[in-house]
Amino acid sequence: MSTLSFNDVTALWKADKRRWVKPSTYAVYVQITNKHILPFFSSIKPEELSEESIQRFADGLKVQGLSIHSIRDALMILKMILRFGEKLSAWPNIIYDIHFPMTAMRNTNIPVLTTSDQPGSGINAGCFAATEQGVDKDWYSSMWIAYPLYSDTYSGSNKYSGSWAAAQGISSSYQISIWTNSYNVYLGATEYSDSFSTSGNEYYARGHQIPDADRQYKQTMVQQTYYAINSTPQIQNKFNGGIWQQLEQAVRTQAATTDTLYVATGPVFQTAGGSESVTWILPKADTKRAPVPNYYWKVLLKVERDGSGNVTDACTIGFWFEHKQQLAVVPELLINN
Repeated sequence: MSTLSFNDVTALWKADKRRWVKPSTYAVYVQITNKHILPFFSSIKPEELSEESIQRFADGLKVQGLSIHSIRDALMILKMILRFGEKLSAWPNIIYDIHFPMTAMRNTNIPVLTTSDQPGSGINAGCFAATEQGVDKDWYSSMWIAYPLYSDTYSGSNKYSGSWAAAQGISSSYQISIWTNSYNVYLGATEYSDSFSTSGNEYYARGHQIPDADRQYKQTMVQQTYYAINSTPQIQNKFNGGIWQQLEQAVRTQAATTDTLYVATGPVFQTAGGSESVTWILPKADTKRAPVPNYYWKVLLKVERDGSGNVTDACTIGFWFEHKQQLAVVPELLINN
């Protein structure tokens, strides 16, 4: 057995990693190692490394308030250090299975429009024209967004001329920074490119969950669609700008046939009980990695009302798309109903 300490092995691992990864990735490794891993493990002797000590480390990070994703990042880096130490015979092979609870939060502080900001015609006068959404801080995403859609909300001409922004009322640590740059990551890559170009390339775009075209009534409405939590990394040319955009356009066509269409939409990273692998990409303007959804869904509820406002008829339809390059084909069922 080697006489190397945990600190010795970590220093050697850093020197080795520096040769093989991007400077930005290396900086993240060093930051997490120095801030979280070394303070805990530097006092632990190599022979005391065990599943129990690693579990205590993960539990301690949770107590500190780190997100599940941040804990996973720290455990991933710790695993690399442990495997590096095994190669140096600093300690034996350590088998461990770490458990920690998933947590999610529902955002109750999304900016909403005042009554005076909302469309004021027909049966929808005074109804909320903004959104309800559930934000999962571990996935840096809105897992669902629900909103009413009717002619006044999308028939305006207010094109947004500003830039993306962090959502108000939510810590920026729970959001991916895409307000100064897009992801700048090509499809198939996991990190941004310094020479990124959209010309002739397939890439991950800032895919809206609520499309800005659904919120053209006022600038205050369309601006809300450019908050970071309304975006996920979405394949641009043959998904976001293709079949998904076609579906969004078809939804607005449906909204014109009724007084209100209720829309709910969101990403899916893993199905219930599923074990799908999730791609995490490193964007241009953040040290946090953004998860790429494996699927997207959209559900519509169409209602008809009588002169008193009572619902006289209703129908629903749902859509489920695998997030991959696809041909743009508008669902016939939506067009014809």
